[in-house]
This record gives sequence, structure tokens and C-alpha cells, in this order.
Amino acid sequence: MFRFLLLCQLFVFCKQEFIPTGHLQPLGSHRPPEGAIKSVELVPTPQEFYNEYVLKGQPVIFKGAAKLSPGFQLWSDSYLREKYGDVILRVDYGKKENRARPADNMALGEFLSIYNDSDRYLVDTLPEEMWPEFSLPSCLLCGGFTSRLQDAVLWYSSGGSKSFLHMDTVDNINCMISGVKHWFIVDLEHTKLIDMDHGEGDYCSVNVDKVDMFKYPSLQNLPWWSARLEQGDCMFIPYGWGHQVTSLFRNIAVNIWWTPLQRFNSTDCEVNLEKLGSSQAKLSNFKFTTGEQLRFMALQVIKDNGGSVSFETINPLIVGEHTGERLITQKRFAMLDKDQDGVLTEDDVMSVPADVVDEAFGQTPPGEVNIRGQSRHSDPEVTSLLASIGVQPAIVEEFMLRDDKTLEDYERFLSYFSDPTNDHSDLLHDEVRKFIEERINELTINRGQKKDSEHDHREL
Repeated sequence: MFRFLLLCQLFVFCKQEFIPTGHLQPLGSHRPPEGAIKSVELVPTPQEFYNEYVLKGQPVIFKGAAKLSPGFQLWSDSYLREKYGDVILRVDYGKKENRARPADNMALGEFLSIYNDSDRYLVDTLPEEMWPEFSLPSCLLCGGFTSRLQDAVLWYSSGGSKSFLHMDTVDNINCMISGVKHWFIVDLEHTKLIDMDHGEGDYCSVNVDKVDMFKYPSLQNLPWWSARLEQGDCMFIPYGWGHQVTSLFRNIAVNIWWTPLQRFNSTDCEVNLEKLGSSQAKLSNFKFTTGEQLRFMALQVIKDNGGSVSFETINPLIVGEHTGERLITQKRFAMLDKDQDGVLTEDDVMSVPADVVDEAFGQTPPGEVNIRGQSRHSDPEVTSLLASIGVQPAIVEEFMLRDDKTLEDYERFLSYFSDPTNDHSDLLHDEVRKFIEERINELTINRGQKKDSEHDHREL
């Protein structure tokens, strides 16, 4: 009898399904943070910044550092509309990041007239016209940082925007002009364990509002750190640290990205630091050098392949993120192969000027280069459909090009356009409607088959 009861208990236990903590909940619900990212009241000198944070790969928040930029006081909506309203920038359709759909070109003035009442979200390189109104934090003003600047990115929304969980292959500082950003941050070593299922963009396509812990088991026990970046603060995020960002309230931020330093150039500080006061710190006094980031990427490939690579090795690894084009052709390989011995070494790549490296990559922007041979994939049925019916309303394109759509997403979308009281009910093309209905049927059948399979397995 005892043995029979024991077997019964084991049978009941085996039938119970294990649900990981945080499953179908927002990212970070699976466990408390390890702590908050360190904050300091004073911006360190460049040497201190390099030794204490950059070299150690340690994030840090500099309280109030963004307040030193003229734009902190100037960049109200009315000021920006009056002074820069005609400047054309790239604007995303939705606040929830979608890398499958290209951004739209829009005048800043037009964006400012609609962003408070829509999901429109501006993400683009800070226009050069605005550079005199943004100052680099003083910790970047010498030591080699300014010779390796890659980009300054403007982020602008009414709040509620959410990024993918991703990592950056650069060092960067994010400065808040307006609003608040909440950060989910993962250290370098644990970031390597995350299933970045979009290696072409170094991001994980998990739904950050409703994490599927079964689909992304690497997140089940992932340690993480929290940060709250408030108006006027700047935060350093080291190379390779994974993070996901949620923005609150009217939100303006500027990211400064630079190629990681191999060493600190103290001579540069001796020559330049005394000359660089607050007026000289304006971004307009510097330039971007994309060749240095491309050099860094080439060095990473060489390092990962034992210190030297042939053309046959590097050619399939370095590709255009959007196109899949192999960027290092035989001719471009020869431009980097300084001693023309048929292999690239660190010495070869370090010995050529940055502009030559830029040319060897076909002058492709670093953000569009992948060094693992991966490029963006799209659903061929969707792209073929959209190509056949022509340009569709942005709301339709944005949804159709997403690669994380669930059965419920399709049902909600179709319901939205089936409501006759909806102003957009007549915007859905018949072919798109037919495609969505077929997808709903397919996903419903697949879900039913999966449940049957799970039931049979439990019965066994």
C-alpha cells in the first residue's frame, strides 16, 4: 500500500508543469536586481574615468552632468520648432522598437506637432545644426576619446518607448535632457549567455512586456542591475553590457558613442585639457571617425581567429547587416594587407590610416556592419505581399513587418480594422486581410496540435 501511494504521488508530481518565475511577466520580474548602478556627484577627470570605469568595464551615473549642455536649458518644443523645425530626421512609427521596418523621414516641426498624441518616436543622429548646443561630458575631453567618436544619437518621444534587450559594440554615454529612463542592465559576462536571437543586430527579440521564459530559457536566472536616469544625468554604459531601456514622460536624450580605447593617451591630455573649457566641449568642435570603429571590428575578427585571417576566412564574416553583402572583397582585403602576405594581422590593420579602413569596408556605417556573417532576415511571404500591393499605411507596414507577432496579435489587429466605428477600418487592403486570416488559421491549428502533443506526453 505504501509503495502504491508513493507511486501515485510521483505521478501527480510529474504531471505538474514547472512555470519559471517571471514567465509572461515584464522583463526583470524573474528575480530582484543585484543592486543599482553607482551614482557620483562629480564628473571625474578623463584619466580617472578611464582607470576607474572604462578599463574596468564599470557603468556609472554622473549626476547633473547633462546640465552643462546649452541644450538642457534651450530645448523646449517651441524653441526646437522655431529654430530647427525644417530639419529632416528619421522617425519610428511605434514606441516599441521594430527594427524590421525602416524609419520615416519627417521634419522636426511636423514630429513635434504629433508626437504627444501618437506613438511616433524620433531616433536619429543629432543634426549638425544642433551640435553647438550639446557639450561632451568633461571626462571625454582628452586621452583619446574624442579621436574615436562614432555618433551622437538623439532620442525623442512623449514617453512610454521601449527598446529591445540588446548590447552595443561601442562604449557610450547617455545624457538625459528631459524625462526619465529606467534601465535593465546585465554585466558583460552574463550578457554572453543571453540568447541574442538576432545576431545581425546584437539583440534579443523577447517581448519585454511579457517574457516567454520557455522560448528564452537563458533569461530564467539572469542576474541584472537597475538604473534610473533622471533629467540632467549622464550614464556610462560599457562595451558589451546588455540592457533594455524604458522611457517615461517627455523624453529627450543624447547618446555619445565611441570606439573602445586600447590605451589612455596621457600626452593628449597634457596638450589639450587646459584648452578645453566648457565652450570648447561643444560637439561642434569635434568630428566622427567611423574608420576607428571599423578598425576595432576588424581587430575583433582577427583576435577571434587566432591572431591572423586569410581572405577566405574574413570574407564571409564581415557583412552588411541589412543586405548580407560581403564587404571585404579581394581588392579591399589588399588595402588592409599592409605587407601583402595574404593574411591580415593586428599589425596590418593598425598600420593603415582610418580613412583607408573606412574605404576597405566600402564606407559602410559601423552600425550597419556585422562581424559574424549574419544579416537581417524577413518573412518572404510578407515582403512579397507588400511589394505586390504597393505602399501601405504606416500602421499596417509596422505591424506586418514585425517578426514577433503572436496569434493574439493577429486577432487584435484584425479586430481593430474590422470595427466599422474605427476611422482606420477602410485602410486594410483586401490581400492583407486575407493573409492575416490565413495566418490566424495556421497558428490556431498549430497551437491545437501542440496542446494535443503535450497532453499525450503527460499521459505517457
